[in-house]
Amino acid sequence: MDGSSYEQALILAAIAGFSTFIGAVLPLLNFKIKKSIKKISYLVFTLSLAAGVMTYISLVEMMPEAVNQFKSTELPLNINPVFAQSLFFFIGILLCIVFDYIIEHVSGKNNHFDMADDLENIKYEVEENIENTNKLNNGINPSHPDTEVTICIDDIKEDDKRNLKYLGFLTAFAITFHNIPEGVATFSSAVSNTKTGIMLTVAISIHNIPEGLSVAFPIYFSTGNKVKAFLWGAFSGVAEPLAALTEYLILKIFKIENTDFSPFSHGIIFAVVAGVMTYISLCELLPTARKFDNSGSITMKGFIIGMAIMAISLVLLDIF
Repeated sequence: MDGSSYEQALILAAIAGFSTFIGAVLPLLNFKIKKSIKKISYLVFTLSLAAGVMTYISLVEMMPEAVNQFKSTELPLNINPVFAQSLFFFIGILLCIVFDYIIEHVSGKNNHFDMADDLENIKYEVEENIENTNKLNNGINPSHPDTEVTICIDDIKEDDKRNLKYLGFLTAFAITFHNIPEGVATFSSAVSNTKTGIMLTVAISIHNIPEGLSVAFPIYFSTGNKVKAFLWGAFSGVAEPLAALTEYLILKIFKIENTDFSPFSHGIIFAVVAGVMTYISLCELLPTARKFDNSGSITMKGFIIGMAIMAISLVLLDIF
């Protein structure tokens, strides 16, 4: 399948980025005053599902396509096509490592998923305090670990509120930086191959929803302000379409057309994007899901189901 026009690629990147709004809008819904911090199995499943989708696309669809592109043209210094594929794949991974290094120095955290540990620790502390109070008041025995605890915003201590607010702001900025290469990857993939661009848009959209939620909920619990929580969650998703728009403007300013890309250029795009997506999946999404999944079973199921969904979709696309 041929590549998309620049405008179509830009629309796909915008769809992927603005899916963050779905997660960010949750605090705006008509919740009762009492807020239940429930099991976060759905968050674990969504993150691992997105990881499975992106990993499968990268290794099964994009990497072989990169080799095919390199084989269809004469490479500099007559380098081996598979070597070229591997080289640019790891260049994509290296770019992500550099981005993580920048985020570490900007936010003061190792990465925005380490911030999730802070949120989880605060959540457990609040749950423990409230459950212990309930035990004393009701004279009951320790409950089962899976017992749900209903938490009112007023039950959260002021120190925890400040930590949550700080966590939400840091997460917003970290995810913003994290979304920049995703915007470029979505745009570049769509320009090279429409089918791959669409699948990548779906995969990134899936995992952007919990990213918006991870920004909005800490700010909502710390401030009680739904609008502020939404705005900060939405802010983190804007970087993705802006990054794609920047690439779009550069191509337009220098009058570079889609047809100007050589097979060598397409091969580089496929391999680099595959490296970026694999890194995000295996080094960020899956470790985060695993942190919230004690047994690891939900993470495993989500990852396998994500790969299965992409496998079925590729088969159907090939048949029809």
